[in-house]
Amino acid sequence: MTQDVLSRSSRIRIDEDWIDYNGHLNTAWYHRLFDMGADEALDEIDLGPREITDRNKTIFTAQFHIHHQREVFVGSEVYSTLRIIDFDDKRMHYLQELHHADEHWVSAIAQTLVLHVDLGRRKVEPWPDDIREKIVALHARHAELPPHPMVGAVLSIARK
Repeated sequence: MTQDVLSRSSRIRIDEDWIDYNGHLNTAWYHRLFDMGADEALDEIDLGPREITDRNKTIFTAQFHIHHQREVFVGSEVYSTLRIIDFDDKRMHYLQELHHADEHWVSAIAQTLVLHVDLGRRKVEPWPDDIREKIVALHARHAELPPHPMVGAVLSIARK
């Protein structure tokens, strides 16, 4: 099974304004790029702006962890992939990779835990049946891939 089963975002060119004083993409922009990629991927299963308009429901991020692998620079183009790792009645854990668009190496890996929220009550609630069915189907597609080595990675200083 190849990575063709993953949800993949559009290509985005790294803008000069996104570069920090170290000469590479600023950390805040990694988060933004992952967020943009998730918006695209999750809109495919009706967890985007349409759900807010139609149902007054959305997802909130409860946790977000990023692992930087390789620098990207101004003018580079990137895309992100998304795979659902796990979910339950109200939550979903997904993993994303930010790839260099031409050379396909991984610049960063992010893991996100989102909650399904009723915006009127500002309360976490179960997925609607139709969205849950789409999550189940997408998760099944992603489960065909081998386990990702970064799933559940813990922030720590390795000691010898």
